[in-house]
Amino acid sequence: MKLYDLTTEYLHLLDVLEDEDASEEAIRDTMGMILEDITDKIEDCGKVLKQLRADAEALKAEKLRLASRQAAIERGEERLREAIRLAMAVTNQRKIKTGLFTFGLTKQNKVVLDVPEEALPIEFQNVTVKADTKALKEYLMRDEADLCGLAHFETVDTLTVR
Repeated sequence: MKLYDLTTEYLHLLDVLEDEDASEEAIRDTMGMILEDITDKIEDCGKVLKQLRADAEALKAEKLRLASRQAAIERGEERLREAIRLAMAVTNQRKIKTGLFTFGLTKQNKVVLDVPEEALPIEFQNVTVKADTKALKEYLMRDEADLCGLAHFETVDTLTVR
C-alpha cells in the first residue's frame, strides 16, 4: 500500500471515529493496522531519504572534483595560448597558417582598472543584493520585534530524520 493510500485510510478512520455506530474493536483493529503500515512506510521513506542525501553528497563531491579538474584544464589552455602568443610576438609573426589551423595576433583594447573595483562609481559596478537571513534572525531574536514589515518569524514544520 502506498503512503498516499495510507493517509487516505487514516482520514477515513477519523471519519469512522466520529461515527457513533462503529464498534470499538473494529476501530482498534483498523487503527492498529493503519498505524503499523504507516510506521513501516515512513521507515522505508526514511531509508530512501538517507540514500538520496548520500547520493546528493556524492554528487556534490563529484561536482567539486570536476570543477577543480575543469579549472586545471582551463588554466592549461590559457598557458598554452599565452605561450603561442608570446612565440608569435617574439618571432614577429602576426599570422601562421597550418594544415588545420590559422593562428593570428590581433590588437584589442582591454580595460585595465587603475583603482580598486569598490572605488568605481556605482554606474560602473555590478551589484548583487541578497538577504542576510542569519543576521535578520539574530536581530529578531535579540530585539523580539519585527523589522517594520521587512521581516518576521514564521513557525513552520520541518522534518528531522535521525
